[in-house]
Amino acid sequence: MKHYHALFIALAVSGGCTAEPAGPEDLRDLEVDATGTVDLIDDLDELDEDTPEAPMEAADELSDETRAVAGDFNLQAHLQGGGDWALISWETPQHYNHTICWKEADEPGRPCTHNQVPIHSSDPNYLPDTETRLWGFYDLECDTEYMLRVKRSLLNYDTITFSTPECTCEPEEHCPYGGWFDGANCSFGEAPAGTTAFVYAGSYYHTPRPSWPFCPISGSTFDTVNCRVRPVPAGANPFINANHWYYSSECE
Repeated sequence: MKHYHALFIALAVSGGCTAEPAGPEDLRDLEVDATGTVDLIDDLDELDEDTPEAPMEAADELSDETRAVAGDFNLQAHLQGGGDWALISWETPQHYNHTICWKEADEPGRPCTHNQVPIHSSDPNYLPDTETRLWGFYDLECDTEYMLRVKRSLLNYDTITFSTPECTCEPEEHCPYGGWFDGANCSFGEAPAGTTAFVYAGSYYHTPRPSWPFCPISGSTFDTVNCRVRPVPAGANPFINANHWYYSSECE
C-alpha cells in the first residue's frame, strides 16, 4: 500500500535546517485562487518572532482551527499530484517573515511543537498581484488529516486542517496469493467448458467432464466424484463468479 512520508520543503530558509526540493522549485507559475487583503493588527505584528511561546493553552487551542487568534491570512491547502503534495498559500504583504508548522491531526499537542520551518520575506515564491505567498508541502501520506499553521508572530497566526485522498494499492498488493487481478478481485481461471466451478472443503473444484479426460486442467486430480484444482490459499476469501475461481482482493 502506498505511503507518503512527511518531508517539509523550505523553499527559502533563513537559518535552521533545509531539505532538497521534491517538487517544483518555483511555485509562482501554479494557479492559486487567493484574493483579498489581510486585516493586520499592527501592535501584534511588532512582536519579536524569536520570543519563546509561553504557555497559553486557552488562546492557542482553537475551537475553530480555520480561524486565526489575531488576523486572517486566508490560509489554504491545494492538493497536487493526486494528493502527493500540497501547495500552501496565504495572503500577506511581502515584507513579513513567517513560520510554517504542521502535524498529523491525531497527534497530541500544537502544530509548532512537532514540525516547523521559517519562510523569509525574500523567498521568491510570492505573487505580488494578489499579495499571496506560496509554499510546497511535499511527500504527504495518503488518507491522513494534517493540521497546518502559518505564524507571523506569537499571537498572529492562522490554522487549517486538510486531508489527503484514501490510499490506493499497487497491482501486486491486490493478489498476494497468486492468480491475477481483474480490476476488482483475484482470479485463478475458469472451469472447463461443460463443467461447474465450486469451492469445497478449502479447495477449488469443478465437476468432471462427461468423458475422458475428466479433469483436463494441469495439476488437478479426480477424487472419483469431482476434480480438485488447487487448495484455497490460507487467509484468502474464496468465491465463484461467472464459473471462475476467485478470492477477494486484499487491498481496498
